[in-house]
Amino acid sequence: MNAKIVLEKYLENFKNPILNKSPLTHRVYERDLGKFYEHFKFSEISEIENISKEQFRDFIFSLATLSNESKNGVIRAVSAFVNFLKNEDCISSEKISTTMFGGKRYLPKTEKKEKLQLNDAEIHEIYRACETAQEKFMIALMIYTGLRESSVASIKIADIDETGYFKVRAKGNKLVPIKMSPSLYALFIEYKKTHDNKKEYLFYPTIGRGAKNEKMSPKTVYERVKSILSRTLLTDERQSEITPHTFRHAFVTKIISTTKSVESARQAVHHSSIATTNMYNDDRFGLGMTAMEAIDFNLG
Repeated sequence: MNAKIVLEKYLENFKNPILNKSPLTHRVYERDLGKFYEHFKFSEISEIENISKEQFRDFIFSLATLSNESKNGVIRAVSAFVNFLKNEDCISSEKISTTMFGGKRYLPKTEKKEKLQLNDAEIHEIYRACETAQEKFMIALMIYTGLRESSVASIKIADIDETGYFKVRAKGNKLVPIKMSPSLYALFIEYKKTHDNKKEYLFYPTIGRGAKNEKMSPKTVYERVKSILSRTLLTDERQSEITPHTFRHAFVTKIISTTKSVESARQAVHHSSIATTNMYNDDRFGLGMTAMEAIDFNLG
């Protein structure tokens, strides 16, 4: 069975709406599996059965310019492709389990700090790529408040008072207070001018089949962020690393660097333990007092 044809068929399946795969996922898998195909240059799909653990490990380590996170992404893409081949009876499940993978870990865990760092230039590039007032305020809100997708999707326009204060459901169903900084509140006022007053929620779908919905789902928030990232000048690798949670990290880091207080950052993101907040911290920052209103990313 021709390997190239099988690979193209597999990637074509990503466009099936039933699978609910985003265009970004399709591009990432196409890129990662392309590296795999070009390295081993197998013509028949059955040849995959003969790739040893050592050969596969050498292939992963040959991707010297990629971060460990991106290399693990290649491993995930190849693993998913191999599972597809096994399910389609294109290769032997028994043979593949003792050759290429064999339960061996190829790379150390990527440090969370490495993949979560987001510098000011990247933040401004992401904001620049926003095409609508809704996209601009959504990105700004996540960066300025550290809110998760689920919380962002749950905010109603009437929840926000004339000072930029509101409460939102957070992880664990906790009701937590949020106070917008002056800069964020100014962006909110601009967005409010374009907001459909028939819509109850702060963010709502504007295009596609979901345009009639009253609110966005957390998944839609995530996909909208990824869509914005695809328009930036950031590399494909960097785009794949950044998620809404990266904005949460940027928020925590900004509070700590501005106020010199890990404890204030913990309260701002409602971590139950300061140890969790310290995962975001850089040791060069000391302790002190802080307020969410004090930070500014100079967007707009």
